[in-house]
Amino acid sequence: MKLEKAGSNLIVFIHGFFGNLETFRPQGEFLKEYGFSYALVTYPKVEFSLIDFVDCVVEKLLDVGMERFSVLGTSMGGFAAQLLAARYNSRIDSLILSNTFASTAVFREKNKFIAMIAPLLPEGLIKYYLKNVVRKEYGKYKDVGKILQLVDKISKKDVLVRLKALLSIEAVEFEKNFPVAVLDSADDVTIPEDVKSELRFKARPDFEYTFKFGGHFPYIFNRSEYNSILLNFLKEVYSLDI
Repeated sequence: MKLEKAGSNLIVFIHGFFGNLETFRPQGEFLKEYGFSYALVTYPKVEFSLIDFVDCVVEKLLDVGMERFSVLGTSMGGFAAQLLAARYNSRIDSLILSNTFASTAVFREKNKFIAMIAPLLPEGLIKYYLKNVVRKEYGKYKDVGKILQLVDKISKKDVLVRLKALLSIEAVEFEKNFPVAVLDSADDVTIPEDVKSELRFKARPDFEYTFKFGGHFPYIFNRSEYNSILLNFLKEVYSLDI
């Protein structure tokens, strides 16, 4: 975990499947200019469960005296963020769910073949497959190279342990005692419309926003608007006049 302190209001960022510890640093640094502290976390390099992962995140935050926080998670990280909110409800100031899902059922069905054969494939072939998916779905964006770089940085073992951790839990339910924001993109082909609707039904968001463009990665492809929407929501959460 990397923690950057600037004030008493802390935002914890949990990245998606392709991300790493630095993925949300641009958002963290942007919010830091407005007095927010932020924490960046990433998944273990060894086999893990999402329950163990969120428990470890909270334990580390408590160790450094951060007892309450907002959580933003995207994609796989959004699913983990819901699990964290379910297990540590009283510590959550707000929950921001970005381009994510409330159930892994669709992805379990879509990826069951690759999950089965991935352990048998060489790392190069796995990365070739993932890069082809990224190019096919988001090749129109000038910054698609940044996503391809993320794929380059994950190992075969990262792919296997993250996939296993994600698909080992089918759904998460959390008690809503805090403001919830749901962010998505109109052109996100990774998250089907019925999955978006299911998330909204379960999360009952206080704030919803759909980016006209940005695909599955609006925090990269549409960074300026993403940061602005994030700041506006957090200003309301913490009653800030900034």
